[in-house]
This record gives sequence, C-alpha cells and structure tokens, in this order.
Amino acid sequence: MFGYQRVGRHAAARRVSGRKVRKAVSFNRRGLTLVGSVVFLSIVGAGLAIASHGDDIIDLTTADAIELHDGARFIQGGVGAGTGTFDPFLQVQETGGGADGIERGYNTEPVANGEFDTKSISAGNTHTILVSAVPTLEVAGVLYREFSLDAKDTGADAHMSIDELKLFTSTTGEVTDYNEATETFAGSTVTKIYDLDATGDVTILMATQGLEPGSGVSDITVLIPDSIFPAGCDYGNPTCDQFLIFWTVMGGYDNPDDERDFDADSGFEEWRVRKLPVVTVTKTAVPTFDRTFDWTVTKQVSIDGGTTWVDAATVDLFDGDSADYLWQITVDKSDPIDSSPAVTGEIVITNPTGADEPIPAIIAEVNSVTDVISDGINATVVCPVTFPATLDPGESFTCTYSSPLPDTGARTNTATVNIDDGTGGTKDYTGTADIDFTSVTPTTTDDSATLDDTVGGLTGTFSADTTVTSESSQNAGCPDDSGIITNTATLTESDSGTVRQDSATLTVNCYELTVTKDATESFGRTFDWSVVKEVSKDGGTTWVDAATIDLFDGQSSSVLWKISVTKGAAIDTGFAVAGTITVSNPAPMIAEDVAVSDVLPGAIGLVVDCDPGAGVSSTVDVPARAAGVDGVATCDYSATLPDGTTRTNTATATLFGEDYTGTASVDFTGVDPTITDDSADLADDLAGLSGDFTDSGSVTSANPYPVACPEDEGT
Repeated sequence: MFGYQRVGRHAAARRVSGRKVRKAVSFNRRGLTLVGSVVFLSIVGAGLAIASHGDDIIDLTTADAIELHDGARFIQGGVGAGTGTFDPFLQVQETGGGADGIERGYNTEPVANGEFDTKSISAGNTHTILVSAVPTLEVAGVLYREFSLDAKDTGADAHMSIDELKLFTSTTGEVTDYNEATETFAGSTVTKIYDLDATGDVTILMATQGLEPGSGVSDITVLIPDSIFPAGCDYGNPTCDQFLIFWTVMGGYDNPDDERDFDADSGFEEWRVRKLPVVTVTKTAVPTFDRTFDWTVTKQVSIDGGTTWVDAATVDLFDGDSADYLWQITVDKSDPIDSSPAVTGEIVITNPTGADEPIPAIIAEVNSVTDVISDGINATVVCPVTFPATLDPGESFTCTYSSPLPDTGARTNTATVNIDDGTGGTKDYTGTADIDFTSVTPTTTDDSATLDDTVGGLTGTFSADTTVTSESSQNAGCPDDSGIITNTATLTESDSGTVRQDSATLTVNCYELTVTKDATESFGRTFDWSVVKEVSKDGGTTWVDAATIDLFDGQSSSVLWKISVTKGAAIDTGFAVAGTITVSNPAPMIAEDVAVSDVLPGAIGLVVDCDPGAGVSSTVDVPARAAGVDGVATCDYSATLPDGTTRTNTATATLFGEDYTGTASVDFTGVDPTITDDSADLADDLAGLSGDFTDSGSVTSANPYPVACPEDEGT
C-alpha cells in the first residue's frame, strides 16, 4: 500500500515499504436500514464487510465497502437518490484550469465565489448550516451524524481522493479567510470537533464513477460520532445556536504504482446532508392533586369553673339552689389527606423546517402521538387531527393529555411522536417534562368549618385546631332546670357540607326536704269539794245549820249530826302540746343550716329546739342519704294553749328560700288529763263521822249525840 505526503497544494507520492494486508468481504447496501428513530446497519447473511483500514488509506473504491477510523464510519454509496432528498451545503470545484486537480473549500456565506475552490454560494448550494440540520443515524448501538458526498468527477477520471476532512463549530456561520496552517478563521472563534488526520495522515480513496448510477446519488457516506457534536443540537432542535463549518481537501492523492487517477479536476463535488422529516416535541406537565381535611368536634361541660372538662356532668341541688357551669368546644382539623394525584398538559408538535429555518422545508407525516409517564403509566392523549396527519413546514398542532397517578412522587413524562422518516421507515421524536408536585397548590376541600352551638352560644368559622369556651358561666337552678340539659355542637365542613356533631350533657338533680311532726297533747283537770254540817234535834226530821236546845241543869237531850259532801264540776286547765319535728333529706349531700319553725294558733311560749344539748337552736344540718336511707334530723317543740280547742300545728323547714312543711293536729279529744282532787277524805271531830268520797254524798251519825246541862251548856 502506498501513502502520500502533501507539500503545499500538491502531493508527491512515495513508496511505503511494509504494506499492511486488509481483509475484505463484499457489502450489500440492503443491509443499511432505518429502524425507529435512527438508521441501523444490519447483518444480512454474509453481505456486510467492515474492514479496519491500513495506516493511512481508507479504501472505498469497491462496491459496498465500509471502513472504520477513529470512531467514524466510512461507507461506499449511500441511501436515497436525487437532490430532492438532500440539502447540499458545500460545493467545491477545482479552479486552476485542471493544473493540479486539487479542490479545497468550506461552507460559508455570503462570501462570493473564489475563496479556495468554494462554489455556488450565490446559488445556495454552499451555505451555512446549523449542527441541528445534520441528521442522526444509529449503527450498532452508536449514534452518528451523517454526511454524504456526490462527486461529479466525470470523464476518464473515475476516482478521487479525500485528503482532509475537518469539522468546526462556531456561533456564527459567516466565517472567512481560513488559515490552513493555524486552522483559524479571520475574526471568528471556532472549535474543531473532528479531524480525519487527528491520529495520522489518512486519505480516503473513492470511486466517482461506475459504482453509483449518475448525478445526485451519494458516492460515499461519512458517519461522525454524535458524541463529539455540541449538546442541545440534536437534529431539528430549534434552540441550537452552533454552526457547522465543514472543511475539505480532495484530489491530492497520487500513487505512481496505481494506474487510477485520484485527481478532482472535472465537475464539482457536493457535500450534503439528507433532508429528512423532523418534528420538535415540546410539552408541559401540570400536576394536580386534591387535599381534603376531616374535622372533628368535641363538646364538653365543666362544673368546677373550667378546671375539669367532661362529656357529661351531674349536679345535685336542693330546690332554690343553683350551680354555675361552662361549655367548651374543641375543633380539631386533621392532617391533610392528599388524593387524586394527576397530571395534565399539552404536547406541541412542530415541523421546524422551512425556507428560513436550519432545515429546508419538508413535510412531516405524523403517525401517532403517545405519552408515557415513569413506571409505565400511559396517559390519555387527545389530538385535533386524524392520524396519519400531514404537518406542513413551519406548522404545528397541539394535543392534550391527562392521566391519574398513583402518588405524588416525582416522575418524568415523555411524549413520543412517530413520523415517517423519509426513507421508508418511521422515526420517534420525544419531548419530556418533569412531574414535580413540590410547588403544586392542591385543590383543597374543607379547609375550614363553621361551628354552631345550640345552647352555649359558641359560633365561628375556623381553619385550624381551636378550643372555644363560654365567655361567662351559665346557671342551672332547681326546680326550674331539673332534668338533663343537652348541648349539641354542630360543625359544618365548608365545601363538602359534611356535618360533624357532638353533645355534652348536664344532669340537674333537684331534691326536696320532707317534714313530718307529731303532737303530744296534755292538760290538767281539778275538782273543788264543799261540805255542809247540819244538826237535827227532832230525830232527823229537820236538819238545820244551827239548833237550840233549852235544858235545865240536870236535864239532857240528844241530837243527830249529818254531813253532806258535794264534788264540784271538773275544772280543765294547763293545756299544752309537745312533740318532734322530723326533717328528711333524700339528697346525696348534706342539707346545711336548715331553719325549722313551728306555727300553732293561740300557742303561748312556743319553742322549737333543734339542739337540746347546746341550748336552743332553730337550725339544723340534715345528713345526706346513705345506704339507701334518707338522712334525718329532728327538732323538739313545745307550747301551752289557752284551751283545749282542736288546732292544726304546722312545722316548716326552710332551705335556700324554699319552705317544706309538715302538720299535726292538736286534738285533746281522748287525751287523759292530769287529774287533781278527784276525791276527798271526811273527818268529823265531834260526831265521829268520816269517809273517802269520790263523788257527792252525805253521812249521818248513827247514834244520837247526847247533850246535858250544865255539862254541855253553850254552843
């Protein structure tokens, strides 16, 4: 194998000893196919041959040859035919009248023809090109950028060499005055991203005739690894701002031992890229979720001034007594309950090609639009077109999509648009958007709740945990409030209208004392007695208080004596009553300082004494009911009466202004009196008459009483 060495614009061939032997097999172009979004090289039987080139020669002079060099692929021939499927961006034609057969040039505009061998700037076949206008091709899992060359080297000249191939990027495509030695352009900053000769002096040998049929067909295809191109400049990307400057030198190889002519001295050569349909896919992702709050309400009551709060309380009161109580409501808002995570958005599919765009106008046929979220979640996509849909250059349409999500975790949402790739296959273009719930404002339900209170008067609208208490105590009194006071708090959630209720109760037990009494009547009964003494001198016929007997001395006579006893009518005096007043307490608490009084018409000196052992007291503490037995306290009373008339005696126990009474009838009927002088004893010192009398009666001397003179003279 022979190498070459360039000197200036000319190259003199020299023999190189130690030629390397290259293995080669035939190549069938049918093994070059578009699959999905990129082009693949596939093995078809034994029809594919890939050879590693020698030290300095990449030989593409045989049909279907493929060689690898520094990560790039060099292929004889190409895919497609006719200039209608290509965008020529650099034409060069030897301008030296065939003297040296070497062509040099690079793409720029609006430089006029003449710098090196650049041609057709005014015709538009040499122009600036953005990196994003170079299509991609995937081969054996590696992504490449595809360039092809259509050589017009005709006549007896059937071969040509490519001696230099350098790619630069710049933020401007209008570069001038390339310096081959320094690889710089006047006034422009460029970055070299590829050099055929980066690792050695390498030449590509190719056939310009005989292998491909006529003009407009690619004679060779060069695949440069996509990884060396600027990021953000994938095919069709409208945001790419990096221009590609393509420098080439052709026709400089001359091998005296090879009869073939590799000069470039007839016709022009045209570097180009394929015009493939392309779309850009942009999308939005609007995550949403619902946030709901549950509310609870607790109603409580306190009977100790707010120290203790309970659901139900009981107060025990005597009639006339009262107790203060307070109501309290606790409103609790739950932690947020998040649900129904979902995402919606738009997918904008745009054909970025056009007369004023990096890629010349080409129609895109859109086959489908799908949207997939991380974890294999398929979104529902709705588009305003029927597929397949024709998307003209510069036009776009917008689809909407939506999908529920299992949770609010971060995900990536990828829209995939499948289009015809222009070579008989299809290609996918994608756009992504992150689904991030971090800053999403949820659709909130029941963020607040309104309180209504039936008894406590506690109302309001709340958006957080709250405890509200009665501003002032309420009062329950007996007997009016006896029973159960139920207070229900109603909390209505703001959006759903869900009603939450809770009740507290205050049970008011009212108690009454009972009063009973007895009455023990007493009186005295006295009898007055009278006695009459009479004498009879006629043997008892006549009785007189005084009689006279005239006698002479020595004379005697006799008389009879009679005594009449009369018992007077009963005289009743000293009417009195006494007894016990009993106060009973059915309540579970002591009744303190119960005032006890007694009313008895006509009574004289009525006294009520509830503490006989410590002086007179008219108040008493009545013990609480215990062991199923009412508590009891007693008071004594007594009074005298003017007579024995039947009367009603009323005892009253007073507690908290309430009077409790008990009565007893004072009735002397059947009462045994205390009797005085119910009998009388009779004694007579002369007649000897005597006896015990219990009633009126008389006694007469049984024997005459003798009288004689002078012994008995006188009275």
